[in-house]
Amino acid sequence: MLDAIGPWNRETFEQYVRAVSSDTRERPSRWGGYVVVTGEALVTPDIVPLWRESNSRLASSGLVAVAYHFLDPTFGRLYKEVFSRALGEPPFAVRFVHGSDEAMAWLSEFGVAVA
Repeated sequence: MLDAIGPWNRETFEQYVRAVSSDTRERPSRWGGYVVVTGEALVTPDIVPLWRESNSRLASSGLVAVAYHFLDPTFGRLYKEVFSRALGEPPFAVRFVHGSDEAMAWLSEFGVAVA
């Protein structure tokens, strides 16, 4: 599970990439992610190509699915639209969920461990 706290500018994104990359736990060959998003979740345009490149590397390491959970009930719909556009056609399955139980149930359908 990753707690992602906005704003989603270059600095925040680079911290996110370091957090995911520095995870020293041994990952299985196929794994899933559960990302809890708090704070401002608007994505600056310069992040989009970096995010897509990072997603390709993560998929190469076995990431098959990511569940995103926006904690802000007021702007959740807007953030979902922003993330959908920024993600484009991700190299793994994506679902926007309303809680950890929903996320874990969906990720279990892929038969993956959550990292």
